Amino acid sequence: NVAVPIGYFEHALSICPNYHQCHAAALCNLARAHFIKCQNDHGSVELSSSILYYREALGLRHVGHPDRPGTLLHLSEVLLFYYGKLGLEEFPGEIMELVSEVQA
Repeated sequence: NVAVPIGYFEHALSICPNYHQCHAAALCNLARAHFIKCQNDHGSVELSSSILYYREALGLRHVGHPDRPGTLLHLSEVLLFYYGKLGLEEFPGEIMELVSEVQA
């Protein structure tokens, strides 16, 4: 049951101030848990939450941050899953931009 870890990650996020260096990690943990829940339950709310949390974490991990490439890849993974659920055969350029930054 993924609801228990989601509760823990939400609590961790609530007690970690926005300016703290671990805030982005808390966002990524919560995003991953929502993504796993979405895969298990096929819920679009969890998928939207996962994308939102990864985007927020990416905003905190500027170019040069050691965890930025991983965040870029995780966000790309969730977006691929999202667009795949929509049945799109071609994916928006955003995914290519994210992946190309990782390769740079």
